Amino acid sequence: MESFSFTAASIKIINERLGLPEQRTSDGTIAAVAGIVLQEIKNGNALAVKTHLSGLEQMINLRGGLLKANFPASLQRMIAWAELSASSVFSTIPRIIPYASPALDIPSYVWTANSNGPILPSSPSPNLAITWETIETDIEQVFTDLHYISSILESDDPNEQIDNIWYSDKTYLVQRSLVYIFQHPKIEHSRLDSLTCLAASIYIDSCLRDQRFNAGAIGIFVSKLKSELESFLLSYDHEPYEHDEEAEKTLMWVFAFGAIAAYGRPKRRWFVEQFANVCERLGIIEWEVAKSILKRKLWNERWENPKGSFGRI
Repeated sequence: MESFSFTAASIKIINERLGLPEQRTSDGTIAAVAGIVLQEIKNGNALAVKTHLSGLEQMINLRGGLLKANFPASLQRMIAWAELSASSVFSTIPRIIPYASPALDIPSYVWTANSNGPILPSSPSPNLAITWETIETDIEQVFTDLHYISSILESDDPNEQIDNIWYSDKTYLVQRSLVYIFQHPKIEHSRLDSLTCLAASIYIDSCLRDQRFNAGAIGIFVSKLKSELESFLLSYDHEPYEHDEEAEKTLMWVFAFGAIAAYGRPKRRWFVEQFANVCERLGIIEWEVAKSILKRKLWNERWENPKGSFGRI
């Protein structure tokens, strides 16, 4: 209820500003609208997001467009996150920052991790540069980067140095790639690749951006993931001869994370059942064995103990 009261108060202030010519397209008003978009995304309110995002686009266009408006870097980032989050949750195509355009008009930079930083995958190496001009479509590289930023978050080293702006920007670019690959799979991307990117995007929202699993946005994500998986399984279940072990392990992770994200929702049971089916096909009967496979993809030790959820394995 508190978030709805905050949203209502914010909308009242915005409407007052829109009545003042000098305030209609000011940085403060645009930031307020972007904030409303982010809040309504979290609430899962598709109509409100569409309305406010359209208004945000019009205001930015009146300023000459995002890359020409001379917005401060902090406001550019806020606008970018608002549109990307909407694209991720509601599967809309970005208009303020089209995929073919640079993401932001701010300097690129590189953060060099210290030698005591989190353990990195041996190959390929993570990309520590922030490059706004292109979208990374190499799924292996995208997941390497996602592993890296996840390992930073999970590090318990009190001496760990984190560049918070780099971390946020890197998370944005990784999710932008995941959303793009899901929406525009290339010929070398399998249907399972796309589903993995969708699940990884949910992982970012819930685990790296602190959206609670009971948020409206996560509920929409879970429904979309289940629907996409059901469609995928129609052909997958009838072509067992094409199943290879790595594909099964990837599918196992998608089902496992779907079950985690669906915590407290009726759809959770379906994900758990599908997870159990994959484990049976792989001959896995011990949770620790399954967990070791999941950790190679992405797994957060701070989630609740999943043994109860997956007890039927």
